[in-house]
Amino acid sequence: MLNIIYPYYNIYDNINLNKFLYFTPIYILLLKLNEKYSPILFYTIVTTLSLHEIINNKMYIINTNLNEYNYFADIIRLIASQYFFIELINDKNIVYKIHHSIVIIGISTSYIFNKGYTCIIYLSLTEISTIFLVLKEKNKNILIRNLFYINFFIFRIMLLPYLFYNYYYYTEPYNSRRLILTPLFLFILLHVYWIFMLFKKIFLARKLIKEI
Repeated sequence: MLNIIYPYYNIYDNINLNKFLYFTPIYILLLKLNEKYSPILFYTIVTTLSLHEIINNKMYIINTNLNEYNYFADIIRLIASQYFFIELINDKNIVYKIHHSIVIIGISTSYIFNKGYTCIIYLSLTEISTIFLVLKEKNKNILIRNLFYINFFIFRIMLLPYLFYNYYYYTEPYNSRRLILTPLFLFILLHVYWIFMLFKKIFLARKLIKEI
């Protein structure tokens, strides 16, 4: 199957990637054991792989070809496709379903055009903030809450538009670029909505405190 999607893998690569197909049964089992904390497994895996590549290859400045093939990005893409498909079915929140759908469209586009590998490495950094979001919802600790806000701002609010800009100007031109950028643009719009809701929540909380 993977040979058809990407014909340049050797046999060793296929064996390694096929191992990550076991993520689905493992994750479903964890969901049954602890639905709230089980997503941390996914967030930890993709952020660890992403940070490994960025630090190991000194990818600190995003001005490279974001389509360049990266083996770890391929692993992230395979795991993410399983995770977001499960969450699309499992999640009851309509906004999260929209989020998962956009990500699945983006991953599918990457598979179809064989593009966006390095972009996936950087996009995986967004899940750092999600780790703190899960912890924040279960723990009212002010440190965790502040870490969530800081990471959300850095790895989502700042990173996503910067990725969009760099993909547009530093990636070699080809006729499918708009199709690659469309899911990323929709992803940014969704975050604009989340920022609005976040500020609205903070404003209402402060208003309530003043009334008390």
